[in-house]
Amino acid sequence: MATWCVPMALALSLAATPAVACQTFPQDLGEPYHEEALLNGLYLVEYDRDGDGRPDYAMLFQIVGTSWDGTVTTTLPHPLFYWVDTDKSGRYTKTLIDQVGQGRCQDIVPYWSRPLDHSQSSSHTP
Repeated sequence: MATWCVPMALALSLAATPAVACQTFPQDLGEPYHEEALLNGLYLVEYDRDGDGRPDYAMLFQIVGTSWDGTVTTTLPHPLFYWVDTDKSGRYTKTLIDQVGQGRCQDIVPYWSRPLDHSQSSSHTP
């Protein structure tokens, strides 16, 4: 289990130790753009990797404990879900899920992808 002191320790812990060492996942995430303990028992961490002011990468962890004063949140060590904005639109375009929860590359598979927006592409008719 991972223990986080919200918000600073979480930022330092996640930046120092990436959850997954796969080519699919960035190794240097930098400082979190946004962090939030959700009411459903999950902890969201978003990153703005390209510095445009919009998050483009996110991870969702399961919370397994919180301190009495709410300053320390304990999560499972590996994210359950990953979100990526692949087209720099400011919206997540792909979701991946860790089916086993162990952070192994082979267990992290596509869960959802946003359909391509064809309204902006040109159409050619014969």
